[in-house]
Amino acid sequence: MEKGPRQDTIGGSSVAAILGYSPFQGEHDVWAKLVHGARVEETPAMRRGTRLESVVCDLARDFLSQEEN
Repeated sequence: MEKGPRQDTIGGSSVAAILGYSPFQGEHDVWAKLVHGARVEETPAMRRGTRLESVVCDLARDFLSQEEN
C-alpha cells in the first residue's frame, strides 16, 4: 500500500499484488490493508527502497530527458 495521504488508494505495488505479479503480497493483503488497515512490518530492504525512491526517480528523469535530445 501507499504511504502518507495515499494510504487508502491502490497504487502500482497493490496492482501487482492484485494481478498476482508480486512475490511479496497477494490480493488478500491489499484487501486487508484497504478494509482493515492491516500493516506490514517494515523490513530493512523496504526502508532502503523507500530511501532510494527519490534517487531512482532523479536518475530516470535525467536518463529520459537525455533520450529526448
